[in-house]
Amino acid sequence: MVHAACRSLSILAIAASITLLAGCAGDTGPTGAAGPSGPSGPVGSTGPVGATGPVGSTGPTGATGPSGPAGLPGQNAWVVGPGLQVSLSDVTVDAAGLTSVTVTLSDGAGAPLDRTGLLTVGPVALAFTYAALDPAGVNGGAAAYAPYTNRVDDGPATALQGAVETAGTFAPLDQGRVRYTFVARGDPARAAFTHRIQVSAARTFEGLRAVANAAVHFRPDGGALASRAEPTTEAACAACHGA
Repeated sequence: MVHAACRSLSILAIAASITLLAGCAGDTGPTGAAGPSGPSGPVGSTGPVGATGPVGSTGPTGATGPSGPAGLPGQNAWVVGPGLQVSLSDVTVDAAGLTSVTVTLSDGAGAPLDRTGLLTVGPVALAFTYAALDPAGVNGGAAAYAPYTNRVDDGPATALQGAVETAGTFAPLDQGRVRYTFVARGDPARAAFTHRIQVSAARTFEGLRAVANAAVHFRPDGGALASRAEPTTEAACAACHGA
């Protein structure tokens, strides 16, 4: 009986303890601080390109810019006929050998021609040669013209050969006259030599082709010309440049 009574008291004591523990539970505490961020995940794949948006409205017109400089006075076309005449004059050579010459152009009746063909019918094509009369000649021979206008001959033995020049600059002067400046340079060491400039001109008017040639002799130092500087004839020019 004693043992049974003790067992009952123990059971009651345990139950009472459980009841006391259950009744003593407190309120929920505050939320703790956030932990550190975890590592970033991998970059995702690029999404598809979106559709093009609509065109925006036109912006306002900008302010008018300043006026440009006035153009040159206009010219009327000149009345000309067939044929061609050409002459050379007023040669100048500077200290560096830069050479210029005035070219005068006219039709068969003497009416001025526009070289470009904008103001007269039929442009005029011009080809020039430029040379110095070397008294020493070639390889010790007789005096001969040494060309400044030349080209490279790619034959068995590469050498310079005389040639025509067409790539110089033209400056208009007045009706029928232009100033031509050579690409080829003269030799200042030959200033006392006689020099020669030749031009071959060609023009087509209403299907008729005309050719004219002219030459001018001079010394850059202004001295007397050598006796070899004979006038050049049309036939001599045509022999090289064609009739």
